[in-house]
Amino acid sequence: MKKIVFFIAFLMAFVAVRGQNNSQQAIKLLKQTTEKIKLYKTISAKFDMTIENAEIDMSEKHSGTLLMKGDKYHVSMPDLGLKVYSDGKSVWNFMQTANQVTISKLGEEGVELFNPETIFSIYKEGYKANYIADKNERGKTFTHIELFPEDAINQVEFEKITVVVDKGNLLLERFMSHGKDGTNYGIEIKEFNSNIEINDKDFVFDAKKYKDVEILDLR
Repeated sequence: MKKIVFFIAFLMAFVAVRGQNNSQQAIKLLKQTTEKIKLYKTISAKFDMTIENAEIDMSEKHSGTLLMKGDKYHVSMPDLGLKVYSDGKSVWNFMQTANQVTISKLGEEGVELFNPETIFSIYKEGYKANYIADKNERGKTFTHIELFPEDAINQVEFEKITVVVDKGNLLLERFMSHGKDGTNYGIEIKEFNSNIEINDKDFVFDAKKYKDVEILDLR
């Protein structure tokens, strides 16, 4: 589940990476995408997540939704029984199948995986970006970029991340992490809306909605 949480976090921010002489086009596009995302007051998105491993004949697909408002966020994946809430101070991880919610302070180990303000600080000092190609799909132009971990962080569990950006609107279209164990995690944005009204209550877990929910408050 921790791996799933990590890769969903790609939806909440974008990447700032270290450049190379032959990667300036990729760096420029990633920075433009980052800057555009930060301009939105709120974000609402629907996405599909895939988990694939050809060696063990595994192929899964799960749908989810994302809400963001400043440093607040809410991710829901009904297929997995997973909901994550943050009001910018605390994080609620709710596992519906166990009827259990774990509450942590924002900034604690593990919690940062979902923090849109900090998730991509990992990549500021550890990833190289390579421009691959511009490809036409459905009448649009998509830029394909690959991110490779540098030797200093070769303990990560994936070999590279493929990122696809809509060159016209500078929005993330999809990405795929290629795991060293043969397991690939992918996210594809199905619907994206910005600057819509979102109630702050949507970013706080309401225990009253779940009968006999077990609460583990670690704050």
